[in-house]
Amino acid sequence: MAEDYAAAATRHFRDGVLLEEGRRVANADQLFGLAAECAIKSALVGLPRFRAGDTLAPPDHKKHVNQLWDCVPLQGIQKRYPRLVVLLRGLP
Repeated sequence: MAEDYAAAATRHFRDGVLLEEGRRVANADQLFGLAAECAIKSALVGLPRFRAGDTLAPPDHKKHVNQLWDCVPLQGIQKRYPRLVVLLRGLP
C-alpha cells in the first residue's frame, strides 16, 4: 500500500494541536516535527527523482527529510512548490 504523506501530515499536526492544548508540549513538538517531515515527503513524491508509483522509491522511503533534501533538484521544487521554498528559506 502506498504511503499517503499528505494525510499523515494532517493527522500528526491535528494530534499535535490536541496535545499542545493539553499542555503536553514535548509530545506535541514531536508530532509537529513528524507532520512537517510528512508534508515535505508529500512534495517530494511528485518529483521524478523520488517517485515509485505513489510513494518514495527505495531506499529513499527510509531516509529522513534532511538526507533527502540534498538530492532535490532546486529548480524543480521551486517551480512546483514556490511557497514551500519561501518558507524553507526563512529557516536558520
